[in-house]
Amino acid sequence: MKKILPALMLIFCISQFSFSQDIIVRQDGTDIEAKIIEITSDAIRYKEFDFQDGPTRSISISEVSVIVYESGRTERFQPVTEEAPAVADRARYRGNYFMIGVGSGTSYGGVGIRMQFRVGGNVGFGMHGGTGYTFPDFTGSFRNDAYERISAGIKFFPFRNLYLNYQLNFHGDLYITGAGMIGVDQTFGRNVGLGFNAAAGFIFIDNRIGTNLPMRPALEMGFLIRF
Repeated sequence: MKKILPALMLIFCISQFSFSQDIIVRQDGTDIEAKIIEITSDAIRYKEFDFQDGPTRSISISEVSVIVYESGRTERFQPVTEEAPAVADRARYRGNYFMIGVGSGTSYGGVGIRMQFRVGGNVGFGMHGGTGYTFPDFTGSFRNDAYERISAGIKFFPFRNLYLNYQLNFHGDLYITGAGMIGVDQTFGRNVGLGFNAAAGFIFIDNRIGTNLPMRPALEMGFLIRF
């Protein structure tokens, strides 16, 4: 009995010492014997266990795998990577914007300027209006001098920047043409984007009196600024 009692006391002392410190286990498997002072959203502040009168040190949460507290309780931390937020940010699509374009084609009123807004996510809706000048071409299908034209239309975006467009053009000599087109408004950049517009389709409405014009192709291309 005299030999058993000292042995039990020794075991008790060892067990108390082993749980009198906090253990910070890093992601690489190494550990720090410490006294935890504070845990914030991005860091752990602690004292070195064998130098508790020394400075308070700090380690990033992203470097820590688990903490074993002096009570024996454990707390695990998920590894934080910098790549994940960047991927998530790239995955987000800016579907709500205002855009100004300069170019040539039906929605630009000939050669001119176009303004447009879009709402929605990957699938969206938009409207545009433009004004410019139409110049005579060698086919004789336009009048013999340049004139101002106004364009207005609606857009349906089945996926991101790809759109289907129906628009009307109000010509300077008081007649109307209508066109259906498929195109893309592609811009690059986060807050302010720069890019291009390209579309193709057909003019299928022409209300000029005394004319019998067949359906004919319509093209457009321009440079865009997105806000």
